Amino acid sequence: MTGAPQTIAILQTYMANLIATLQARTGNLKINLVTDPEFGADPTNTVDSTAAFAAALAGPAVAVIPPGTYKINNLVIPSGACLIGYSAFGYGNSDGVSNKMILVALSSSTVRVLNVDGASNVMLAGFQIDCYSP
Repeated sequence: MTGAPQTIAILQTYMANLIATLQARTGNLKINLVTDPEFGADPTNTVDSTAAFAAALAGPAVAVIPPGTYKINNLVIPSGACLIGYSAFGYGNSDGVSNKMILVALSSSTVRVLNVDGASNVMLAGFQIDCYSP
């Protein structure tokens, strides 16, 4: 059984490999981590992260989601976008380190979390969507 530091190292190695693979497959398309200060998504389920996700997807680009819970309201996914969570290999806790990526409805009035109307060639992987907001 590995410890939390080993689990984090495994996730970091996995992400480095995932990013290299994505860049190779997309012609070095820009890879954006939604929580980077440039975008500022909040993984603590405290504030609206919709604008941060939209900015990370602009470009076109691949937006990568680190572990956390993100409040989202009608995030418009553009054609050709890739939205990928760290846990493309599974959800849950591993040795006390959460590797869940959850997009939750901003509020009880949120009609949709993601909006892919009219979009084509979209890739969504490695996260869950929870449309319930108390």
